Amino acid sequence: MIGKIFAVLCIIAVVFGVCNQNMAVISSAAVDGAARAVKLTFDLCGAMALWSGVLRVLEVKGAISGFSRLLRPLLKFVFPDAVRKNNGVDEIGATLAANMLGIGNAATPLALRAMKKLDENRSDEERGDGRASDDMVTFAVMNTAAFSVLPTGVLAMRSAFGSADAFSVIPCIWLCSAASCLTAVVLCRTAGVFSRRKRRKKRKKSTLYYNMEQPYA
Repeated sequence: MIGKIFAVLCIIAVVFGVCNQNMAVISSAAVDGAARAVKLTFDLCGAMALWSGVLRVLEVKGAISGFSRLLRPLLKFVFPDAVRKNNGVDEIGATLAANMLGIGNAATPLALRAMKKLDENRSDEERGDGRASDDMVTFAVMNTAAFSVLPTGVLAMRSAFGSADAFSVIPCIWLCSAASCLTAVVLCRTAGVFSRRKRRKKRKKSTLYYNMEQPYA
């Protein structure tokens, strides 16, 4: 879908450039934009490699497991099924740590590992219906609206574009990311409660209809 959107934008730009006789400007902008994109990629690679390496060292040395144990009281509320079955907690902790460090690229494979563990915790009913569990939905939303302590990607990008004070946005990022993460968790858990109630009512109705249709012995 993103590729289609960008294709439409490029076509619109070319059409307007032809209509306004500005194809030279469009060609120059395309070349300059491609050059800046390559430069920005190299500028970001250093920060990504550094913090991805730090995260890997923490994972090997057991710091991520300790971080997961430290967050267990909070994770018990957010991911009750995973904590109760003790399956996927370390993977969730690793993903949260990566997101807190602002390493989106490193968080993606960790999130896939965590989602695989959460998939193993699904009940037979959820598997039969092809429905994601409440923990899986909460994790997907929380991973999208994650709390960021050190947004390394944003800081590296601001530095690459010559910001005089790249770290000045950190308080705003703390506030916004905390608010979005908290809102996402509350909405997911609230929706999960209503969804479970709805499923229980549906099962009760199905049982009642089944008993009414059975012939008398």
